[in-house]
Amino acid sequence: MSPLRPLLLCMILGFAVLASVALIREPKRPITYNPENDQWKSAANERIDRYRKSDIILDIEFDSNKYEYLEVKIEQLRHSFSFGTAIDAYDYTAIPEYAQKIHRYFNEVVLENDLKWQQWSNKQPTSKYRQSRTLEAIRNLKDSGINVRGHCLLWAPILDYERIDQAISPNVYQNDKRFIQAQLSHVQDLLHKTKGYINEWDAINHLVSKDHKNTLLLEEKYGLGIYREVFALRKYFGLSYYVNESKVLTSRGEKYLPYLERVTKMKAEDLSPDGIGFMSHFEPDNLPDMDTLYGRLDTFASLGVDLKITEFDIMFGKRGIKSYPNENDLQLQAQFTEDFLRMCFSHPKMRGIMLWGFWEQNHWYPDAALWSSEWEIKPNGKAWLDLVHKEWWTQEEHQLTKSNNISTRGFKGDYSIKIYDRPGNLLHELYFSLGDTSYLSKIKIPAS
Repeated sequence: MSPLRPLLLCMILGFAVLASVALIREPKRPITYNPENDQWKSAANERIDRYRKSDIILDIEFDSNKYEYLEVKIEQLRHSFSFGTAIDAYDYTAIPEYAQKIHRYFNEVVLENDLKWQQWSNKQPTSKYRQSRTLEAIRNLKDSGINVRGHCLLWAPILDYERIDQAISPNVYQNDKRFIQAQLSHVQDLLHKTKGYINEWDAINHLVSKDHKNTLLLEEKYGLGIYREVFALRKYFGLSYYVNESKVLTSRGEKYLPYLERVTKMKAEDLSPDGIGFMSHFEPDNLPDMDTLYGRLDTFASLGVDLKITEFDIMFGKRGIKSYPNENDLQLQAQFTEDFLRMCFSHPKMRGIMLWGFWEQNHWYPDAALWSSEWEIKPNGKAWLDLVHKEWWTQEEHQLTKSNNISTRGFKGDYSIKIYDRPGNLLHELYFSLGDTSYLSKIKIPAS
């Protein structure tokens, strides 16, 4: 008997168990989102406090005869959890307001198109896509403390030629061996040129989708060899690999079980990803119930890898066309944005939530953006900012009239602590990162 057979049998049985659990958790009929149902919220907030915060304990000693009181300011500077967005390298380098919004409101970005095979290989002089511009944007973002994730190394569905005609010739496309070699050369080129700047990639995009002109997946036509070669580069470059798929978290969950099955099998094939990505493009008639959403996340989390919302938006109308949703639609969009963020943030295996664009002027579904073309914040944008930069942001001031302890809980991330006397003179400052364990500091303010 082949030594792989027991392992494969275990994996098949494991998926059968997972699928059974998934089906038990799933209602017989999809339950759509009800904005008035908030029974789930209390438990979600408790999980957020448990998993997303840690204790900050300061022991501050000073001479109360010299100082009438001290003002202690605890200020969060950055989240450790990724709250990010897809961006465009051209707009980032050419439009100051666009870049300012990114630096002010997001701690992670993904280049929506610039790293895709076609755009990366572009040779048309009139195109906005340039490797030099893409690399300039990546370096600037990284130097500014903003994480950059890569999208993407491979597409599981074989792309039709029109989508990669700037990258390869028809002769290469039609020759199986040369086509695979061209893809691998592209991946190696990407990883070499972005080394040190991008550490996390969507390694395989649309893992189980067959919604392109060519309805075959790479693995179905060429076998697993191309996946293995790309995954072999992971350790060499020190990368984290995600898989990515759409229509997994929708109320109908069109690809929920196929995605779960494929990711489960990847373990038996020695292709286990570091994380599972969920594209999360929603339409108003396919918004999931919050308990269904959490149940699906829990099922994927049982595979033992990280989770990430990679492409979040709520779409109206047609792609590329502004549809002018009414006030009720905008309020539904805002309420679902708030509830979706809260539920996802509450899951302990979730590592980040990425928007698929934020500005109406450059968004594949303009009405899904947070800001209008004129940079007016929309209701869904306010929902995002109110959570990420207010409710889930730690900023406190304490007044001490004598030596004492300050004990509080803060959201995980980077912090500053500044201590002032009554006239407002800065006496002491420190910076630290709050992680899974408590932060304790003893601070002695000198008398002179």
